[in-house]
Amino acid sequence: EKFYGINLNESPELVYPVTDSKTGLWRYFRIRYDARFIDVHLKGKLPPIQDCAVCLNTFRILDIETQLEKMPLDLFEAEGFAVWIGEDITTTHSLDIIKKILLREDDCDTTIISQLKKAVQALVGLNEVEVGLMPFVKINGRYVLDEECAAHSLVAKQWQTNNPEHCASFNMYMEFLCGNAEPVPISNLSEEATQFAPFMRYAFENGARSFINYPMQNSDGLIGVLELSSAVPNLLTYEVITRLEPAIPLLSVAMLKNRDTFNNRIDKIIKEKFTALQQPVEWKFAEAAWEYLRSDSSTSLTSNVGFENVYPLYGAVDIRNSSVERSLAIQKDLNAHLILVNNILDLLQSLLQLPLLEGLKFKNQTMQQSLQNGMLAEDEVRITEFLKNEIEPVFLHLQKGIKPAKEIVDRYFNMLYDRSSILYRSHSEYEETLGAINEAVLNCLEQEEESLQKSYPHYFEKYRTDGVEYNIYIGQSIAPDNPFDQLYLKNIRLWQLKSMAETARITHKLLPSLKVALQTTQLILIHSHCISINFRKDERRFDVEGSYNIRYEIMKKRLDKVCIKDTGERLTQPKKIAMVFSNQKDMPEYQQYIEFLQNKNMLKPGIEFLELEELQGLIGLKALRVEINMDE
Repeated sequence: EKFYGINLNESPELVYPVTDSKTGLWRYFRIRYDARFIDVHLKGKLPPIQDCAVCLNTFRILDIETQLEKMPLDLFEAEGFAVWIGEDITTTHSLDIIKKILLREDDCDTTIISQLKKAVQALVGLNEVEVGLMPFVKINGRYVLDEECAAHSLVAKQWQTNNPEHCASFNMYMEFLCGNAEPVPISNLSEEATQFAPFMRYAFENGARSFINYPMQNSDGLIGVLELSSAVPNLLTYEVITRLEPAIPLLSVAMLKNRDTFNNRIDKIIKEKFTALQQPVEWKFAEAAWEYLRSDSSTSLTSNVGFENVYPLYGAVDIRNSSVERSLAIQKDLNAHLILVNNILDLLQSLLQLPLLEGLKFKNQTMQQSLQNGMLAEDEVRITEFLKNEIEPVFLHLQKGIKPAKEIVDRYFNMLYDRSSILYRSHSEYEETLGAINEAVLNCLEQEEESLQKSYPHYFEKYRTDGVEYNIYIGQSIAPDNPFDQLYLKNIRLWQLKSMAETARITHKLLPSLKVALQTTQLILIHSHCISINFRKDERRFDVEGSYNIRYEIMKKRLDKVCIKDTGERLTQPKKIAMVFSNQKDMPEYQQYIEFLQNKNMLKPGIEFLELEELQGLIGLKALRVEINMDE
């Protein structure tokens, strides 16, 4: 500065951490160097500044070693004195740390909350203080207990979401905070104080003798709470709250970030588990929404949400004879119901002389006999109406009569209203079996789907019928930034065949544990041509577009019970995978996949080449069928 007239762009101060000998906590000092009272004298020849390691654009020393070589310190002599100034900036630096944490991270997870708690402890400057920080989250406007958030609280970590008593305590805690939203220091936490605030008992029993509750809120209500606890009575006072005040706006931002993170988790689950909108196609909806905004809402929101030239894959894991088994289960339950009514009528006739009871018993027995010969569709309606419109009114009236009759009728109604009683056993066992099979199939598909998405993004739609059906669409238009190649189609086709064998094995292993012996059949439809799909706003799902593409949908709907030509045998059979082809040119490709899986012992040797019966609008369909190896 003296000899060249250059002021270097270097900070004359630094922030230095010092451990407080009393508290053991970090304190931060800003150190400034004042050199105004120093005079510098030249002892030799001054080197040209261009030869030195100083950038003449930014006025910074680029290389200190080169600088000292070109301009050695013994060229100069200094006299006078300098002043070092140390300023305690623990408060402002702690706030800066919180700001940097919040700016650095998009989400606010449990790791971030731990860092914020450390910054708050440094801000308070007391080593005998424990810090708690809990964001509050809502579902449908109602505060809910999230254990991940509660884990960082000093009060709420005692509660678990799967415990109704704990959830009730959390709700009482939230009611208390909503009614006392101002920061309150409990300088002397005692047994009496826990009677007024029962949620504090956990902290008291764990040694807390002074406590601060600092609720944070915005226009939506409470967003979180900051807690300070100490085993030292009278340590936490309003003075400590004053030290916390500057950090509260920043911590409130953290609470809102955490709430957004929680809502994102919920949204992700909704998208993945409950709606047709999936991540691989979400970008298209974002573009459509942007176009909608740009056009001042004058165009249809879903007008452009579609994908052209995608390859479809369809699979169905159906439950063989599910409608027959369902009808049989209903028949058994109705028969059990009629037997119960017959027994009740016998007991009532022994107590009451009512000819009407004899007439009801005759009609009841007639219906029992008709069920022995099998149940028609109208039988279920006829018997249900008889029980509801003729039996129940009589029993309800007798319930008001003499005590023995009332007790008999009470037993009937207790069984009628108990869904676990014998009156519903067969149907419940059927539904339970159906649910177990479907759940096993869906879990198998979902476990594979995540790794499959990594190979190439695609749309995967699953839905339950009596079994599980799914559609997969893959192509360049779904992932425009990822170059598409036929190898990705071949990869997903091989995966589909392999996964069908795996799901069949899984459901086969379930058989011994199932209450109804239901078996699954596996069907794949191979369509060699690309189709176009568009999002249907009314049904909230993708559907095919165009008359040619509609043929693909017709094939899917009519293949369920298709038979082999001239045999009457159903194409789909338990322990086998049936592959239907709209174009025979695809058969050699699948023969290679079959041979590969036979080599891996997933499929048994042999391939059936089949011609299918004519369906309405569908002629000349061919199929391959292979047997699954269930032993491994």
